Amino acid sequence: MLALSCNQAGLLAWMLLLLSLSEVQSDCPRPVLPPHSSLRGGGGGLEDTYPAAAVLRLQCNPGYEYISGITPKMTCLDTSKWSDLPTLCQGKRCPVPNIENGKIVSSDDLRLGEEVILGCNYGFRIIGGSVRQCVLKSGIVDWNRELPVCESIPCVRPPVIANGRYDPNPSDVYDAGWIAIYRCDPDYSLIGNPKITCVVAENGLDGEWDLPSPECKSNGIYVIFLTFNMSTCFFISSIHLCSC
Repeated sequence: MLALSCNQAGLLAWMLLLLSLSEVQSDCPRPVLPPHSSLRGGGGGLEDTYPAAAVLRLQCNPGYEYISGITPKMTCLDTSKWSDLPTLCQGKRCPVPNIENGKIVSSDDLRLGEEVILGCNYGFRIIGGSVRQCVLKSGIVDWNRELPVCESIPCVRPPVIANGRYDPNPSDVYDAGWIAIYRCDPDYSLIGNPKITCVVAENGLDGEWDLPSPECKSNGIYVIFLTFNMSTCFFISSIHLCSC
């Protein structure tokens, strides 16, 4: 039987202790997976410990996709730690919300979980609310509600004026941007701007005319015939003549 000295026995004991510690330290604890990811293929879930060099292959949860350039796996290192993988998946994008006569007012992104604020072009008002959120529906990313519509903003009919008229719209609809042009009857002159435009009011919802309607005033030239005492008189403006 081989006999060891005290020094040799102590050294051997330390080597055995270090060896056992290295074996314990080589195991990695249950990992914390990156957000919105899971083990590829499902399986029985995560183990409490994993040996060194163990590789976990990951996949993105429904509604998410891999971030470009990142390898979807984690490796148990010989330091008892997992290889660094803080992020792996990002939300998929919802369809671009195309609205006729509308636009995107504000949006950080169009990805799952994000909100978008929609608006309308000048002369239109939004019907159906302006905020939408990108959500997951039956495994597909889409907007939480139907998209709104943009409705044209109308003005009331142009004011009717005495001894004059405006050119009407055949559809009898006067949306923002429509210009009403006034004309006077014969022997009347137009006072004011002959054109008024339908514009959007300050509340952004209603239409109003940008100017008051003009007026039509007499030119002051008129003829009146009067007959009395066998005489016929006629007046032209301020001049009057009579004949027998």
